Amino acid sequence: MTSRFSDFVYRRTRFATVLHLLLVISLGLLAYSNTFTATFNFDDIANILGNPVVRNVDPFADPFAVKGSRAVGDFTFAVNYRLNGLDVFGYHLVNLAIHLATALLVYTLVTLTFRTPLLAPADEGERGRFSGPIALFAALLFVAHPLQTQAVTYIVQRFTSLAAMFYIGSLVLYIMARLEQGGSGRRGKLFAAACYLLSLLTAVLAMKTKEIAFTLPFTVILYEFMFFRGSIAKRVMFIGAFLLTLAIIPLSMLGSSGAGQLLGRLEAATMVQTEMPRLDYLFTQFRVIVTYLRLLFFPVEQNLDHDFPVSHSFFNAPVLLSFLLLLAIFGLGIYLAYRSAVGGRRSALDSSPSTADHRPSTIDRRPSTADRRPSTADHQPSTADRRPSTADRLIAFGIFWFFIALAVESSVIPIVDVIFEHRVYLPSIGFFMALSTAVVLAVDRLAVRRPQIAGIAFIALLLVAVSLATATFMRNMVWQDETTLWQDVAAKSPDKSRPWNNLAYAYLKKHQPKKAIPALIRSIGISPGHPDAWNNIGIALGQLGTYAGRYSPTYELFDASTGMNVAYQNEWFALGYNNLGLAYDSLGQLADSIDNFEKSIAMNPRLSEAHYNLGLAYAASKETQKTAEQYVILKSLNPEFAAKLLKAVNGGR
Repeated sequence: MTSRFSDFVYRRTRFATVLHLLLVISLGLLAYSNTFTATFNFDDIANILGNPVVRNVDPFADPFAVKGSRAVGDFTFAVNYRLNGLDVFGYHLVNLAIHLATALLVYTLVTLTFRTPLLAPADEGERGRFSGPIALFAALLFVAHPLQTQAVTYIVQRFTSLAAMFYIGSLVLYIMARLEQGGSGRRGKLFAAACYLLSLLTAVLAMKTKEIAFTLPFTVILYEFMFFRGSIAKRVMFIGAFLLTLAIIPLSMLGSSGAGQLLGRLEAATMVQTEMPRLDYLFTQFRVIVTYLRLLFFPVEQNLDHDFPVSHSFFNAPVLLSFLLLLAIFGLGIYLAYRSAVGGRRSALDSSPSTADHRPSTIDRRPSTADRRPSTADHQPSTADRRPSTADRLIAFGIFWFFIALAVESSVIPIVDVIFEHRVYLPSIGFFMALSTAVVLAVDRLAVRRPQIAGIAFIALLLVAVSLATATFMRNMVWQDETTLWQDVAAKSPDKSRPWNNLAYAYLKKHQPKKAIPALIRSIGISPGHPDAWNNIGIALGQLGTYAGRYSPTYELFDASTGMNVAYQNEWFALGYNNLGLAYDSLGQLADSIDNFEKSIAMNPRLSEAHYNLGLAYAASKETQKTAEQYVILKSLNPEFAAKLLKAVNGGR
């Protein structure tokens, strides 16, 4: 059984490549089969349902009416809205199709890389040993890993997955153009030119989908110098156009600005909803990236809204240790790149320079050696086996990809949320390429003496992929609706205000104010300056229906048009604490209720509703004297409330 599976992995069986791709697709479909009814969540509301571009533009009649720095992503949402309206099935179907396409592109990228001049081995059997298993397991791990759920199941993060698909698609097309351009014949040259132009077009689409694509030209340059040969002039010719695309994202973000405004707008555009110092953000990101790596290796305690403290010093122990770990990983990439270059030069001494530099195109016209069955000699100790494998170069490239792809969101551009799991979707491609290559190389070396190990190891890797897909299926259950999502977040980030408020709002959407109120109280207790939670208290009291005339409707709180002077702050805090007192009253927590009514009156002594509510609370506590004091105050402030209080205290008589 193990030998047959090895033949399948090594692509020594008929239609093996097609079966590989079908396995990747099947595992992805199974992992995400329970997502098609998952509701709109969190930022989906503002960016899709509340986006006038998505709702009002007809993408079929006027596709160029969709503008902005993320126009391509918005265009796809506009198409979904026209075809599906508020039915989430179509949105999830597109998201999953993007994810599966990206996984297939991962497979293609690895396969093509083993045909490049600096990785194609002098011993053709080496390609057969490595290309198939590395491509298969990199794609399987990518498609099945639960960390990808936030970029796939979370509908609005199509911006991330779509940009990643265009990103890797552009690189794949570039590689195809470079491989084909060395061939002969008009048809081959036309094919190379078409691939190159499509690569540029796809790069533009990536740039107009999400800002993370800004690093694509640097990845293309890295790939060119790691896997191809040629003169500097020739390379500049190929990569020059990609360098021009670097202007797309800055120009899209800045819009039309005069020279005097440009620097100011650039500063604002590179700080996202925060004024956090850039160095503080950078120091924090060292720890964030290590967290991403931990989640890639051990995907437990996933969370939409991590409670992650900001770091303010490089010499803080967790920051410094994280930096040293990341530096060691990057250093490993440099070492492996150097080692593979040395091994490659030694291999080149045994081959003709002309065949290395000017061999015919490897696409279409040359039978792939990936399907050749390696002989027993492929796994015998030899000089070639003891020499550093040129496949180490792919590990190095994967490491460099990981760091380059993180550069936009995990460097010196502060973003209000310092960590989000979808940000590792694009970088994870490099991680899975590097990890799969390292594992396959290790298995290959062990199999020199014990060939049966290869089959056992590959079955184990497949079981790992299936286990990850199962974890993905389970993680997707959290995304089924806003309630299940925010229950999960609140349990994992209990000291953060936003999850409790959002959980409460999810309950309010279901008209469950009794469940919402404890969550809102928790949210306000953590962050009293969080306006949404105060406003939602008003909604909850309205849904309860038992406090008519005793609370302030939510729209009266935090009305920015009134201005944020001290007098206004006192007024709305008075209203807020009065509402909060009633919230505690609904839970039967009389002491807390009284405390908040007293805070309300301290903020605004003339708020008659607070005096009335405090009088009732004192009456319930059998504090007759204090109840009488509130009655006296109300007689001068609001005789109607005074009469109501007297009637309530006397039992309605």
